[in-house]
Amino acid sequence: MQAERTNPRHPSMGSIKSLFVVLIALCVLLPTSPFPASPVCGFPLRKSAGSLQKMRTGQGCRMEIEMIGKKLQNPAPKSGQKRAAAMSFLRHLFVPIPKSSAPDSSLQRCSACFFPTEFHKVPLLASNDYNSDTKILSFGLPESVSLNLPVSSCLLVQGFDSEGNEAIRPYTPISSDRVTGSFDLLCKIYEKGVVSQWLGNLKIGSQVAFKQLPENLKVQYPFQGRHNKTITKLNLICCSTGIAPMYQILQKIVDDDSELEAVLLCGNRGLQDILLQKEIDDLTAKATRWDDTSFFTRKQGVVKAASRFTVVHVLGDRVDESWPGEVGWVDELRVSKYCYPPAPDVLTFVCGVPGLYDSLCGPRSHPELLSGSVLAKLGYSADSVCKL
Repeated sequence: MQAERTNPRHPSMGSIKSLFVVLIALCVLLPTSPFPASPVCGFPLRKSAGSLQKMRTGQGCRMEIEMIGKKLQNPAPKSGQKRAAAMSFLRHLFVPIPKSSAPDSSLQRCSACFFPTEFHKVPLLASNDYNSDTKILSFGLPESVSLNLPVSSCLLVQGFDSEGNEAIRPYTPISSDRVTGSFDLLCKIYEKGVVSQWLGNLKIGSQVAFKQLPENLKVQYPFQGRHNKTITKLNLICCSTGIAPMYQILQKIVDDDSELEAVLLCGNRGLQDILLQKEIDDLTAKATRWDDTSFFTRKQGVVKAASRFTVVHVLGDRVDESWPGEVGWVDELRVSKYCYPPAPDVLTFVCGVPGLYDSLCGPRSHPELLSGSVLAKLGYSADSVCKL
């Protein structure tokens, strides 16, 4: 019987896959190219401005050429970013990730959220560093399914300590409900944080259980004040990872094109500790009103007016002289200076470390507004303050 021959001109699928892996590895190991990356495939472009000008006279797409021209003006990506992107691609290529399934429809729910009141597991899709001690974790949902999380509310995460004992902690997702097939958590990894350490060490594809209980639901959007008075202004006072539910609220306002106005008063130790700063700046830009009556009369066309969001960062002991903003703590002085004063149409949210609650409104476990606390002294009432 004659042995089967392989055609040297048609390499096997295994050799093609091996060659592909080698090419990706070279992209990871070699230093960053001095040429900017293509906006389509990520590989370096070597076209000069002159050749782009010639291309504009041809039959190519003018808009795409202009986009490439703008890309040529941008600096090349950092090698660390390039390496991380390549490694993430390889993980997704070779590491099978289990699909997410919907919870049993017979399970009880306390809201329209995807998760019932009993723990349901979903896979970890991605774990990306946000800064030196914070990650953004992406979890899978069934295709075309939204988390559908009420605003404002959180989820309970089932974690484990080093000995395998269960530990449950609340986390507020930061992804919009317009996102389907996944949702994101902001996870700050504390040195002695049992669940944050467990989450930070998870491998892609790991199954994590979530649930939502009635006590995880706070004042619901669209917010109503005393005597069914419509809320028009929000005070969002927070520190550290307490920014997550505030970002959730701001994102909902922008998604719904609501007329709500908000003041975000956020405390952190230093500039490097501020979380979601760029994301909140982007939301603030989207929430900015535009004066379109002066379109034909002003040189710049439209003139930007005041934003509906006011963002104030207060930094503590990790700050240098170049910081132009507030220094110290989120205290009575800053609240009275920046926040909306007590009124029937004003609602105040507080979220952060225990010391922030103790100072501003009393312990989070205490439903009432503590007498002698900052908000109580400033005239805010218990039904106008929500402890997240």
